[in-house]
Amino acid sequence: GETKVKLEITDKWGLTNSLVKDLVVLHANQPPQASFFAGTHYGNLTSNFYFDATATDDDEDWENEIQVRWDFESDGTWDTEFSQSRTVYHQYEGEGEYTITLEAKDSGGLTAQASLDVHVSDGTYPTGLIIDSDSGDTYGTVKIGNQWWMAENLKNLTNRSCYRNQADNCELFGGLYNWNNLMNGSRSPKARGLCPSGWHVPTADEWQTLIDHVGGTEQARRMLEPDGETDFRMLYSGQISGTGQSEWGGTVTNFWTSNTISGDNSWAFSFQAGKDNYWKLALGRSSRNSVRCIKN
Repeated sequence: GETKVKLEITDKWGLTNSLVKDLVVLHANQPPQASFFAGTHYGNLTSNFYFDATATDDDEDWENEIQVRWDFESDGTWDTEFSQSRTVYHQYEGEGEYTITLEAKDSGGLTAQASLDVHVSDGTYPTGLIIDSDSGDTYGTVKIGNQWWMAENLKNLTNRSCYRNQADNCELFGGLYNWNNLMNGSRSPKARGLCPSGWHVPTADEWQTLIDHVGGTEQARRMLEPDGETDFRMLYSGQISGTGQSEWGGTVTNFWTSNTISGDNSWAFSFQAGKDNYWKLALGRSSRNSVRCIKN
């Protein structure tokens, strides 16, 4: 901040004089804070991965004074030059796990880095990315047959529950929702519910079309799991019962449909780890389960 400095001198006879000067003290320049996220951490050889560094910041510089560059394999060779653009897409030519490094530079030349990993399978099903305009959430997507599905579970914060009330489980598995909250007041098949704009809660028929396309009872589970060929990435997220008990995490996943049936039930499709069968179940709407949205 601002301060004053006073100089006072005294001669041998005791006479004095003084001078006061204003002084402004600035703190030393600090490196920027490098930060970025991936639109999805999983994809295949068709995926155009999206990386966003808009959260990168600096205490001394304006936003347009910060520059970034990218190393998509963290092999020590920068794949882009420094630029003010904070977003970038990249497609990988081989399967594997890749570490991406971002380097940010401020106007004083100081730099900082951040990194994260993505996983690339050898699949060839077309993939994409959507950004929920309401929540800002990003989702990887995959086209299986003539259907576009989310390649990860819904994670909308609205009335979301996490398995065992642990936020880390929502990060891994997505949210668990009771049917009424998921549908956001609608009871119509193909309602948007909490899905992003242009997407909806799938019907039982749409789920059946997916299962039939990937081999039905004999291989649907294997095709939909993370090491399957479709990049659907089905995880066994468990459920929260109508009484609030978390159960079956790591062994069972239930996906809501938008179809109601008699009483207080709606249809869900259920898969169990290690079981080739799938089950079409009538579940009470107060239980909380996973959701995959499908494109309109």
